[in-house]
Amino acid sequence: MSHRVHALNCCVAAVILALGVACKEKPEDSAACDDAAVASLQLSITDTSASVLPDATATWSSGGDGGECESIDGSATLVCGFDVTGDMEITAAAPGHVTQTATFNVKSDGCHAITANEVIRMSPE
Repeated sequence: MSHRVHALNCCVAAVILALGVACKEKPEDSAACDDAAVASLQLSITDTSASVLPDATATWSSGGDGGECESIDGSATLVCGFDVTGDMEITAAAPGHVTQTATFNVKSDGCHAITANEVIRMSPE
């Protein structure tokens, strides 16, 4: 076998070894980065006695982005943002109650938001 072929085989083996080491260095518990959207914040809006306010609405903002929090499947739980991380400012409103604003921090797993479950308790007007 010529020295060039031997050198080429060694280089190929080194690349394969490097790729194998790189794959093994990835933590086993790391999240799979895919295109699935993950809810940033799930929000329940209640009165002071912890009863859900079914007519409550909320908006969110974070770093210049924002929008309406939406009910999923008609439930009283609202979803605010998808794959938004960091501080999210939530403004909640309900008939007969004082509008409230709260800030929540949404963490990331490196690929997606880790859904935060939060409650805003509204005081009567």
